[in-house]
Amino acid sequence: MTHPTPLDLIKRLVAAPYPDRIEEIQLYGIHDSDHNFFRSGPRRKIAVLHDASGDFEQDAELTEDDQSEMELDNLAAFKAITTEVSAWLSDRPAQTDVWPPDMPISTDFEDEAREDEALEDGSGSWTASYEGGYHEAEIDRRVVWDLGDEYLVLFCQEMPGDGNFVCVTGACVLPKDAAGR
Repeated sequence: MTHPTPLDLIKRLVAAPYPDRIEEIQLYGIHDSDHNFFRSGPRRKIAVLHDASGDFEQDAELTEDDQSEMELDNLAAFKAITTEVSAWLSDRPAQTDVWPPDMPISTDFEDEAREDEALEDGSGSWTASYEGGYHEAEIDRRVVWDLGDEYLVLFCQEMPGDGNFVCVTGACVLPKDAAGR
């Protein structure tokens, strides 16, 4: 059985309807806001295309060189996928590391009254990134394509923790924010 390529996964993501409910976590980040971002829902479709992680406390063999190699592999995956998506969407200009004024970001959904609320599925606490929009990681690279009524965002993120780290390349599709900024 042939596995779909990252470009195949992105094409499926773009074509798929938005789920009517918030779905399961596809990848656990360092914080609730990180892993809440990795859920598809009514305001975001997301796919993890490449990931690597490590925990220095759990793996005595893990070195900083290993972490650097994983980060470089993640960046290489991001660059290769960016080339493929750019060729596929050659009629649409790509914007690098920008925030289009009508692209929703997780802070659009902030609600201080809900911040300590536990999620019904027991996966963590409510955060603004649970609701929708793009969630910027500590180290974040992104390329954005305007698809008309929505944005396609290809991203490369590194989430350093206290003795652990997560690297991920993924894609998300976001409906345009009618309110704008």
